Amino acid sequence: MSETGVENSGGPTSSGLYDQTGMPMRKSNGQERPAIQGDLVRFAKEQPVTTAIGALIVGYLLAKIL
Repeated sequence: MSETGVENSGGPTSSGLYDQTGMPMRKSNGQERPAIQGDLVRFAKEQPVTTAIGALIVGYLLAKIL
Protein backbone atom coordinates (compact mmCIF):
# COMPACT_ATOMS: atom_id res chain seq x y z
CA MET A 1 0.00 0.00 0.00
CA SER A 2 1.32 3.44 -0.88
CA GLU A 3 1.57 6.47 1.40
CA THR A 4 -1.57 8.04 -0.08
CA GLY A 5 -3.64 4.93 0.57
CA VAL A 6 -4.47 4.52 -3.12
CA GLU A 7 -3.34 1.40 -4.89
CA ASN A 8 -2.78 1.28 -8.62
CA SER A 9 -3.65 -2.15 -9.96
CA GLY A 10 -2.00 -1.35 -13.30
CA GLY A 11 -4.89 -2.96 -15.17
CA PRO A 12 -5.84 -2.10 -18.73
CA THR A 13 -8.30 0.61 -17.63
CA SER A 14 -5.77 2.36 -15.38
CA SER A 15 -4.14 5.14 -17.39
CA GLY A 16 -3.01 7.30 -14.49
CA LEU A 17 -5.52 10.01 -15.45
CA TYR A 18 -8.76 10.65 -13.61
CA ASP A 19 -11.95 12.42 -14.70
CA GLN A 20 -13.86 15.04 -12.69
CA THR A 21 -15.63 12.40 -10.60
CA GLY A 22 -12.33 10.78 -9.57
CA MET A 23 -12.82 7.64 -11.65
CA PRO A 24 -9.91 6.38 -13.80
CA MET A 25 -10.18 7.41 -17.44
CA ARG A 26 -10.13 4.68 -20.05
CA LYS A 27 -7.97 4.84 -23.13
CA SER A 28 -9.84 4.68 -26.40
CA ASN A 29 -8.41 1.93 -28.56
CA GLY A 30 -10.44 2.65 -31.69
CA GLN A 31 -13.23 0.20 -30.89
CA GLU A 32 -15.82 2.96 -30.91
CA ARG A 33 -16.82 3.40 -34.52
CA PRO A 34 -19.82 5.01 -36.14
CA ALA A 35 -22.45 2.47 -37.23
CA ILE A 36 -22.04 3.34 -40.92
CA GLN A 37 -18.34 2.46 -40.84
CA GLY A 38 -19.11 -0.96 -39.38
CA ASP A 39 -21.75 -1.53 -42.03
CA LEU A 40 -19.34 -0.61 -44.82
CA VAL A 41 -16.65 -2.92 -43.48
CA ARG A 42 -19.11 -5.79 -43.20
CA PHE A 43 -20.38 -5.17 -46.76
CA ALA A 44 -16.82 -5.03 -48.13
CA LYS A 45 -16.02 -8.38 -46.47
CA GLU A 46 -19.21 -10.02 -47.74
CA GLN A 47 -19.11 -8.54 -51.26
CA PRO A 48 -15.46 -7.96 -52.27
CA VAL A 49 -16.11 -7.97 -56.03
CA THR A 50 -18.91 -5.43 -55.78
CA THR A 51 -16.75 -3.27 -53.53
CA ALA A 52 -13.85 -3.39 -56.02
CA ILE A 53 -16.12 -2.47 -58.94
CA GLY A 54 -17.61 0.39 -56.94
CA ALA A 55 -14.13 1.67 -56.06
CA LEU A 56 -13.10 1.56 -59.72
CA ILE A 57 -16.22 3.48 -60.75
CA VAL A 58 -15.67 6.14 -58.09
CA GLY A 59 -12.00 6.45 -59.10
CA TYR A 60 -12.93 6.79 -62.76
CA LEU A 61 -15.49 9.50 -62.03
CA LEU A 62 -13.04 11.41 -59.84
CA ALA A 63 -10.38 11.21 -62.56
CA LYS A 64 -12.82 12.58 -65.12
CA ILE A 65 -13.83 15.45 -62.87
CA LEU A 66 -10.31 16.41 -61.89
